Amino acid sequence: MRYIAVIFLFFMIFANFFCPNNPIAIDLENKLLSSSLQYPLGTDYLGRCILSRALVGMQLTFFSGLFVTTFATILGMIFGIIIGVSNRYVEEILLRFTDIFDSFPSIVIVLIVTSIFGGSAYSLGFALFLTSWTNYTRVSRNLTKELLTKEFIMISKLLNKKRYKIVVEDLLPNVFPKILIIASNSFAGVVLSLAGYSFLGFGVRAPYSELGMMVSEGKDYIYTRPEMIAVPGIIIFFMV
Repeated sequence: MRYIAVIFLFFMIFANFFCPNNPIAIDLENKLLSSSLQYPLGTDYLGRCILSRALVGMQLTFFSGLFVTTFATILGMIFGIIIGVSNRYVEEILLRFTDIFDSFPSIVIVLIVTSIFGGSAYSLGFALFLTSWTNYTRVSRNLTKELLTKEFIMISKLLNKKRYKIVVEDLLPNVFPKILIIASNSFAGVVLSLAGYSFLGFGVRAPYSELGMMVSEGKDYIYTRPEMIAVPGIIIFFMV
């Protein structure tokens, strides 16, 4: 699997260099073509190169998922540590603030954000960020509470070490590795959510390419041109 991961990363980083054709160029005279030297995986219903669109879509889906996971992890971890070291009253207020985001189903937040900012990779990514940071907050808060009972933290307090130094030097290095494990597992769910919501029409708009949108565009040609739906679907599968 590590070799598959390396290959995916290579193609995702340099996707634009491997595109045999312009991924957004429409050529109705060459629509629904079979595989050829010019179009290795054929063309879609608008004459666009399927391989080029898949490569660019793979890059967009991957980096969108990476950015969403990264920012949700950072914000959630910092906010969770702040809650963990706060006094009881501040902690209750911040926890209730977190509960507000948890109380909304993700589809509701996606609908609200995309209706305000329009459908795009940025608005969908922002909506998924709003629905995912609370998980890291709760875990970080619980880990912080546990660490505050450890001897090395108590020694730091006895030595009159300032609170921000305890957070930066003692808590953060011990919380981050555990949160990173959760983030690596959550990344797959973010990628599936991005593809799923794009399939439903909440993500990237034409003419730009995204894997979930490609699956949606190809569903009407599943019997005549199955590669239109199979190629992005297989890429999503291996990416996850």
